[in-house]
Amino acid sequence: VGGSAGAGGSAGAGGSAGAGGAAGSGGTAGVDGGQDSGTPDAGDPCLTASLDALLGSLRLLDGGVVAVSGGPVPAGVIGIGFGGGRAYTVSALGVVSSHAAQRPLPAGTVLGSLRSAADADAGTLYFNVAVVPNEASVLGSYSKLSGAGVATVLAVDGGAAVHVSAPGIYTATALSGGGWLINSLGLAGAPAAGAAGYALWVDGGAVVSQQVVALRTGDGGWNASSGFTAVASGLVGFGYYHGVDGNNYVRTVSEAALRAAWSDGGAFDLGQAPVLVSANDLTDVVGSPTSFYAVRGDWVFDNTTSVDRYRVLDGGVAPARPVLSSADTCTKVLFSAATAQGVVLAIRDRNGARLVYLDELP
Repeated sequence: VGGSAGAGGSAGAGGSAGAGGAAGSGGTAGVDGGQDSGTPDAGDPCLTASLDALLGSLRLLDGGVVAVSGGPVPAGVIGIGFGGGRAYTVSALGVVSSHAAQRPLPAGTVLGSLRSAADADAGTLYFNVAVVPNEASVLGSYSKLSGAGVATVLAVDGGAAVHVSAPGIYTATALSGGGWLINSLGLAGAPAAGAAGYALWVDGGAVVSQQVVALRTGDGGWNASSGFTAVASGLVGFGYYHGVDGNNYVRTVSEAALRAAWSDGGAFDLGQAPVLVSANDLTDVVGSPTSFYAVRGDWVFDNTTSVDRYRVLDGGVAPARPVLSSADTCTKVLFSAATAQGVVLAIRDRNGARLVYLDELP
């Protein structure tokens, strides 16, 4: 198991999106979709399994965090992001809303739609579960059945949306000082390089894009396609699906090293960066102010088996520290996001979907 996704698809069993794959942390939702209820079929042991009201069948370990209820996932919401003291959600219809960053999440106001006017009649779109605020703007994205992709930047003050072609867009994260790092197969305005990391800046409607991470240099055997992207404490975790060994990889590089490479007009060779995590059951990676969190799961049973924490230190990254674990197939992390205190997970079981904040202890 471990193939790439087809056009418009999300991550496959053990793999990440290939050409035309949309996703982000945890996958995509089509405009006619939404979240599965998580209700098992008759005869499934999850019908009678003992479930914690907050964590379901996941168990909190000694990972240096406390779990705090954030209330139910609002109806139709497939992703969340935090920035500037606000929370932003994206719906299965590609509508982004702004909320007060409270627990539970209060009702929000619509910021805008990710869908461009050119795609008004494009049929089914696959909206990325990641919504990424950065200073005065929010980034969202989607893919089409054809494999074409679009990154949309919405101004938090209600200004005009900016749409940028980004084929195979998979994940993205915010860069310090503005802009985003996008893990995709290309970005309008940057030379075509296939699966790579691309920086995007939007200033007053003007778009600047540049390839900043090279996946295929350093090891021709990668056969790489897009993967996970996160930032923690100034360290970038940039990932890819390895088409040879079938694993998802995330390697770490300082944002300063990326900036040094792109200031010379080049791209950082990811082959020089150390591996943070490599696994065929990696389903999500998210960064907090201090750490990376790796979510693992079973692609066949569509559940989460564990969440591990990798704390960023002055000299590198500490070994994995288990935070959550499960011995059954009854609970899944749908999506995740960084918060000022740690991370938030959307957890689903037969009782529904809810937000669970993992606040880091001092």
